[in-house]
Amino acid sequence: IQTTVLVNFYLQNIDYIYHPLHHPSFRAELENFWLDQEKVDVGWLAVLFMVLSLAAIHLPKGLINITSQEIEKSHKIWFEASRECINIWDSMQTDPTKFNIYTLQCFSLCQLYFYATKRAEALIEILEKAIKDCLKMGLDKDDSENPNLLEVQMKRRLWWDVCGCDSFRSLSLGVKPLIRSYSNTVPLPANANDTDITKESIKIRSSSIATDNSSNIYRAQMMKILNGIYEKEHEIHEQISSTDLKNNLEKVEDQLFKGLIEIDIELCDSSKGWFFQMDKFGNLPSINDPKIQFQHHMLHTCICIHRFRIYQNYLSDDIPIAWEVGVTSARALFEVYKRLRKIYDLKNPLFLSQIHQSFTGSIIQSMLLLLNHKISLKDQNALYGDIDWMLKDLEVLGREVFILKPEVLRESFKVLNALKKSINKNLVELEKDQKDIVSNVFGGKDMTENYLQKCTVSFIIDKVDRRASNEPPAAEKNDFDYENQLGTSVSSDLIGKSVEKFNQVRSLKSEANSKENSMEKQLKLLKAQAMRSQESPQQNIDPTQQVQPQQPTAQIPQSAMTVQDPGFPLQQPIPLTSSSSEMNNNNGTDGFARQGTPVEINLSGIDSFWNDVGPQGIDELNNMYYSEFSGYRIA
Repeated sequence: IQTTVLVNFYLQNIDYIYHPLHHPSFRAELENFWLDQEKVDVGWLAVLFMVLSLAAIHLPKGLINITSQEIEKSHKIWFEASRECINIWDSMQTDPTKFNIYTLQCFSLCQLYFYATKRAEALIEILEKAIKDCLKMGLDKDDSENPNLLEVQMKRRLWWDVCGCDSFRSLSLGVKPLIRSYSNTVPLPANANDTDITKESIKIRSSSIATDNSSNIYRAQMMKILNGIYEKEHEIHEQISSTDLKNNLEKVEDQLFKGLIEIDIELCDSSKGWFFQMDKFGNLPSINDPKIQFQHHMLHTCICIHRFRIYQNYLSDDIPIAWEVGVTSARALFEVYKRLRKIYDLKNPLFLSQIHQSFTGSIIQSMLLLLNHKISLKDQNALYGDIDWMLKDLEVLGREVFILKPEVLRESFKVLNALKKSINKNLVELEKDQKDIVSNVFGGKDMTENYLQKCTVSFIIDKVDRRASNEPPAAEKNDFDYENQLGTSVSSDLIGKSVEKFNQVRSLKSEANSKENSMEKQLKLLKAQAMRSQESPQQNIDPTQQVQPQQPTAQIPQSAMTVQDPGFPLQQPIPLTSSSSEMNNNNGTDGFARQGTPVEINLSGIDSFWNDVGPQGIDELNNMYYSEFSGYRIA
């Protein structure tokens, strides 16, 4: 009985995330399993164990009579049993070109398991194997001539799921994808319900009708477009109808930046069904199946996250398009989620499996607040509200909903709470495992660690209201922008302003490089003079000549020579052998005040922090972040 309860719970409340199973086929195989357990395929058994494990992790209180200790033990046993079964199944396969559906379904199910158990890095190893398996099976090629229509659709569904996982991994960790799926010609899955797909027939629905596979289609399309970040040529370039937009786009000389803009345009222009869009009044579309609305939240959040990442490297140069899209897409992140919270109680099981996605969005918002001091008070208030709201929901989920708190829930709450409470505290105080979670969102361990050692959090709100609120944070319908519900769309005017700013930045950087080269020459000259002074032996001095007293400049210690630079009002000690972080640690910043301090939120210590850090400290934080973190600046 418990197996049936767990299977039904998974199919109804968890499978909507990746939907790797064909429900009628899986249920039919489950029935056959109960009739004759000795004839079961060990590959299918591996899939069953993964389903049970995922259901156990996400179980809400009151569904079945089981303790958290029993769930903790059971989900681990089922996962290990699944891995053992799939290894046996793989070893039994004699023809690697034959479609091995169970292996790929297990991989897809493992994605959510690894995210829920905070083991995202473990996904990389099995992803590489899944890609090799797909290529051996020929899934990277169209199989439309195959008479088995169910197999054709499952091949497409699982192929694009693997491609999506690869693209998401590369974009999250700042590494290149293993598959160049942007130019792949395998058709996307058909818009059909599982019950309408059999070996002999398929009933394809209109794109205006929501089906079991609508989310798979749009998610695959979205990740395919994002994979184009690693390509030089983009399809949208020839499809732009606006002459002004196309003309201004041609003026962008930086080809990488131009390519990113093209990807953003293509991402926002990708056609989505009405059921994955809010109406002009900011309402979610009315639809019978609530899973469609939760899939809408997942797609919406993912697009907003990646729109921010596309431009985040250009925020430090004040490029208008980066600021406009970056801030508005961050603000739009939880617009769908807020509306879901007004419709559904947080105890609805559909909320449980989307925690990792929502947590990723909150980290994006937190890091935007941490690293940029030019955000308006209105935008800061809105972002603070979202972060606070997510913290409350995570706490309620852990306290009142889950039987067993998944690792991702526990750590998500700890990380967000640490960020929120870290006014004037070093981010290095985050525990190692918390840093790992942030790094999986923001560009990998090394880059995150390098940043966290130097950065301080200075304006995350520190007022935590632990009472569960009945109303979501500010998502005022009067402010809802139907045309820009994913954040501001790219326009001709925005590109024109960005081109102008790019030219100014290029000119300033050229002058800075020239000044830097001049300073380096002066430093080398002074260092050489100091070295010669120290190395000159006394016995080589002519005793008949009068020894002249040494000038003060000859006694300057090597570790802290002073260089007069016309670009600075005061002489600055420049350590020749110190690290760059020490070089930029200049606290002489009389009168410096951070612009845009959120004083209306009654935060304390903000001005003191920014006075201590100074303008050079601000530049160091920005330069460090934008040069090292996971913004899409791929060579």
